[in-house]
Amino acid sequence: MVGICYAHEPEIRELRRLVDKTGWAGNIRWQRFAGKSNNWADVELIVNAGFAGALDPNLSLGQVVRVQPAVHDRADLFCGERGLKTVSCHTSETPVIDRGDAVALRLETRADIVDMEFARVLRSARSHKIPLIGFKIISDHCTPDARATVRSRQEEWSKILGVTVFEFLSGLQ
Repeated sequence: MVGICYAHEPEIRELRRLVDKTGWAGNIRWQRFAGKSNNWADVELIVNAGFAGALDPNLSLGQVVRVQPAVHDRADLFCGERGLKTVSCHTSETPVIDRGDAVALRLETRADIVDMEFARVLRSARSHKIPLIGFKIISDHCTPDARATVRSRQEEWSKILGVTVFEFLSGLQ
């Protein structure tokens, strides 16, 4: 059983559509991240899929990245074959929508991206001794127009991210 963990439904809309077409639904547990209350019973791998803001200015909108640490042999092979960059992530309780704040956060944390759940998902996975891989799509550059950018392009980002995660899951079947 694979647990797909996400923060907001639009992030996984395309992935859910692709999975539903295959008949794998019985092998997937969809979990909107709820902290300690997530049910990981029978889950052998957690995949955290979602949107993230770029703290590293060299990351491009629409680029899919793998979040470290990721502990899964197939993930190494998959990401290497597709040239997916491995990045570090800082988890924030609030959206980072000021470029000055983003630059300061990058200097302080050395993180490449910022999201709102990965660190908490990682803690949950570790406490349950379940491997985790995080796939994020760069949805914004932590600027004042971040929310508008995400809203206007969320379907596009969902498709790109969904196809990438679906291809990874296909290799596990």
